[in-house]
Amino acid sequence: YVKIIDAIKAANPNAQIYVQEILPVSNSVSSTHDYIKNSKIDEYNQLLRQMAEEQQVYFIDTATSVAAEDGSLPEEAAVDGIHMKNSYCQKWLDYLKTHTVS
Repeated sequence: YVKIIDAIKAANPNAQIYVQEILPVSNSVSSTHDYIKNSKIDEYNQLLRQMAEEQQVYFIDTATSVAAEDGSLPEEAAVDGIHMKNSYCQKWLDYLKTHTVS
């Protein structure tokens, strides 16, 4: 990520750079997979947030646009618990439209 951000800054010093957090998965996926777990996603998101702060770029808390109260992806949001249905992608897009500068 840092190398990509540095390359963007070098090519366009005035670019507005946004880093989106990794979206959660459903509880059924998180509890049955060895490597796809919301606890790991949370850990990675904390690292991304820290990196964004260090690189002085924007970090976007996109999970709030689609997550259930417990922070997981609602079961009905995706057919496989990972890849969101169109209605949830629209929520994500709407969030991006209101939390970024165009």
